Parts: sequence; structure tokens; C-alpha cells
Amino acid sequence: MMKKTLEILTMLLLAIGTLIGSPSMSIAGDSNDGILQYGNIQGWIGETVTIPVTISKPTEGIVAYNLEMGYDKEKLELLDVKDAYGSTANDCDKDFKGCFFSGFENEKGYVRVAWADPSAGDHSIKESTTLFKLEFKILKELKQGSLIIETGNPEHFNFSDSEGNALDFEWKEGKIEGTKFPEYTPTPITTPEKSPGKTPKPDPKPEPKPGNNDGVRVVPVQVTDGKSSEPAAKIEITRKTEANGTKKDIVTLDDKKTKEAVDKALKEKKGGIKIVITDIKNDKADVLETSVSKNAISILKKKNISLTIETSKGIVNVSSATIKKLKTNDTYFILKDVKDQKSIKTTGNVIKKLSPGAKQITKPIKVETNMKGKANITLPITKSMLPKQQKDMQKFVSSLTVVGEHSSKSNKTYKGKVVYDKNKQPVGLTISVEKYNTFTLISKKQK
Repeated sequence: MMKKTLEILTMLLLAIGTLIGSPSMSIAGDSNDGILQYGNIQGWIGETVTIPVTISKPTEGIVAYNLEMGYDKEKLELLDVKDAYGSTANDCDKDFKGCFFSGFENEKGYVRVAWADPSAGDHSIKESTTLFKLEFKILKELKQGSLIIETGNPEHFNFSDSEGNALDFEWKEGKIEGTKFPEYTPTPITTPEKSPGKTPKPDPKPEPKPGNNDGVRVVPVQVTDGKSSEPAAKIEITRKTEANGTKKDIVTLDDKKTKEAVDKALKEKKGGIKIVITDIKNDKADVLETSVSKNAISILKKKNISLTIETSKGIVNVSSATIKKLKTNDTYFILKDVKDQKSIKTTGNVIKKLSPGAKQITKPIKVETNMKGKANITLPITKSMLPKQQKDMQKFVSSLTVVGEHSSKSNKTYKGKVVYDKNKQPVGLTISVEKYNTFTLISKKQK
């Protein structure tokens, strides 16, 4: 028995230790002893997906196996191989589920795995189970990727019983798809037809008229460390057009989506989640409304995670320290364009009073929330706002200031911190506030 165990372990260690070139394609023929397979997996570009490789309907007890799988190295990056049946520990011979080994090379695009029952049969695999899990990062768009096994080669595809006989297994490959985040996938809202009968009395309030883009689209919830972000979940935006023509985009972050994103944030060792509210091309919303349920707030508090809402109108970031202090209530954040002439005139007068001679760079944006606490607000700087000559850039950046309208007695200017992109171009000005109302980016007159 010990000799047979050593033979099995030696064979598997050699299989893992000798990593050979990329495998060739092959399709398995008919088989009788069981099925090795994985299902269809779909994810976003940049997302990490986990693929369980399972075995089903084994007719004989499996005492050992070794596999080599190929994958598209240009579009997939293998991050980890996780044992599901067996142990990689030094004392795996004490684990009744046996010993698991693995190795992979992303440069060549393949992974090798092997497993053995050290008892050579007392603890063989006799039932359907998950053997191991592959954790891939999707690098590029992948319409129909797959794991490839050269099933005709025993060095790449081999299952053995307690007598050392090869078992005949069928390989059923699934499909791996990687796609970009959809910018806009509308679900049209239809107005039901009125039933025949008496003509109803007119409603004194005009009914909202759906716009061309009213409906539902999907945007990402990302995990972030403040420097880089990765997709973690999907969330819906509902576009509604009000009776006066105001276009409103509404997002609700519930506990289910929050848990999904927070779990990934903790796994990726990132301290925040970010909702990215994208615009519909050539049809931006006038109002962006984000609601965070009290259960979602509770999860963020318990896991010490920050929240960022990123939009083209501005970015709101609430630190984990602020969230810790919040009451566990439903919380909303609304960013809206200021359009009525009276408010626009008021903003102009406030700018003249606080910073005579200043140039208004952006239209005023109103930020409303029921949150009691500090947040960072970033107002965007677009290319059209920048000076044409690079030599004037530093002077321009130094002049940037935000005017905050709170009340006649507490209006103030915020110097803020300039945010730069990877090309070292200014893309925003971040201020820290505890009062929320109307904010406008200005360029102060240079002395």
C-alpha cells in the first residue's frame, strides 16, 4: 500500500514540477467513468471571476488525477488556484480529502493541477464534487473564451483508480465571456392606453411626459483605494422626465448590492466602494439622486468602508470615519444643475462680494443631503476651462477657488486641492465641507 501511495504522489509531483509549453486544442470523445466540467462564466473587463471545476457521476473511485489547462493569456490573467477538494498543507496526508498541488504560468497561458489520495484508495473520490477553483482577471473583451485540455494526452488529462488504471472521463468545457460596462441599455417606459368610457376630468397638475431615454440602464459599483478602481457589482439607474421637462436619474444602493461590493473590497484590500453614475450620450440628466438604504449604511459602518458617488456634475466622497459616526438611517445625495435665473443672479452677486473681479468657471451645482457629517466634494475641471498656453497653467491652477452658498451670513470661499490625471493635467478641485448647498468654481483675480 505504501509503495502504491508513493508511486501516485511521485507521478503527480513530477506532473506539477515539469511545466511544459502551451497545450493544443482537443475535444474529448465518448467516456464512461464520469464528467469533468465547468459552467458558463460572464464578467466585466477588469473584474475578477472565479471558475469552479467540478466532477460529476464518477463510476469508480478516483485515487489520483493530473490536468493541464490552457487559456487565452492576452485576455485572461490567472490570479490564484484554490483547492476545493484536498489540502496543499505539508501534512495533507492527514487530510482524508488528500493532497492537492498546482502551478501556473501567465506568460505561457496554462495551469497544471494534481491531486492524490495518500491512502491509495481508502479516501478516493466517489461522488460529484468541486475539485478546485480558478480565479481569473478579465483583461480584454472575450466573446467566447474557454479552458483548453489536450484530453488525448495522459500528461495533460489523467484520472486513475486504486489499481493504477486510467479512468475514461468526458471533458465538458463551458464559456468565459468578458464585456465592457454598458453605458446605456434602456428599458422603455410605456404609457398605458386609457380604457374607453367617460372622459376623465383633467388633472390640475400636468402629467409627466416620458423622454426618449426614460427607462432603466445599468452602471457599475466599484471597489477603490482612492488610486485605482475595479468593478464589483451592477446597479440600476432609472431615468424619469418630470412634467416641466426636468430629467432625473435615480439610483438606489440597497444592502444586497452593498454587501456584494463590500465583500469584494475586503477581498481586494480596498477601503471604499464607488457608484459611477454615467451620462446618456447627448442627454445628460438635470438631477442626479442617489439613495443609500439604512441597511447599506449599517454594512459600511460595520466594515469600515468609505462611499464615493462619481458623476459628471461632481464627486461626493464620504470617508469611513464619517460613516462610522452616522445614524443608521436611509441617506440621500442629490446633485442638480442650478437653472432658474433668480438663483443664477444670486450666485453672481455672492461671487462679486466674496471675490471681486473673479471669473466664474462653472455653472453652480446644488448638493443636497440629509447626512450630518463631513464630506469631500470634487468639482470637475474640463479641458475647455484650461488656458491654451501651458505657461499659463500654474497661474490658472493657483487661482482656482470654490464659492459655497449656505446663507447670507455663512457664504464662504474654499481654496481646495487640485486633482490631476495621469498626464498631470488638472481635472478637479476637491473641498471638504460640512454644510451643503450651492457650489461654484471660480478663478480669483490675480494680484
